[in-house]
Amino acid sequence: MDLYLTAFALGAVGLIAMAFSGLGRHSRGGAAPHGNASHGPAGHGHAGHAAAGHTHTSHVSASSRFLSLMSPRVLFSVSLGLGTAGLALRPVLGGSIRFAAALTAGIVFERFLVTPLWNFLFRFASTPALPL
Repeated sequence: MDLYLTAFALGAVGLIAMAFSGLGRHSRGGAAPHGNASHGPAGHGHAGHAAAGHTHTSHVSASSRFLSLMSPRVLFSVSLGLGTAGLALRPVLGGSIRFAAALTAGIVFERFLVTPLWNFLFRFASTPALPL
């Protein structure tokens, strides 16, 4: 099999599998929520942490940015873009130039098409319910 056909199939199947698994995840019954009350009558809740002065800040390091590139959505969408561009550029380019162009197209596809669509769709997600 061709590298570009394999990348195309892997990206398409992966994104479709992610979509269907995400749709089915919310319709199933889950375990009981794990809130502060589930720690028992000893009063070992998480509210004491906030009173103790612990703050949660977001530190974005180079390693966390690299790990965010390893998410399945990013890998599958870059793979789909690489495969599509590689197959489309077959009559025009050859060799490593075609691979570089296809990889660039895959990254552009993920960054400028999939990421905005993903962010737009998550605007409609509801906030998680908090336990009583």
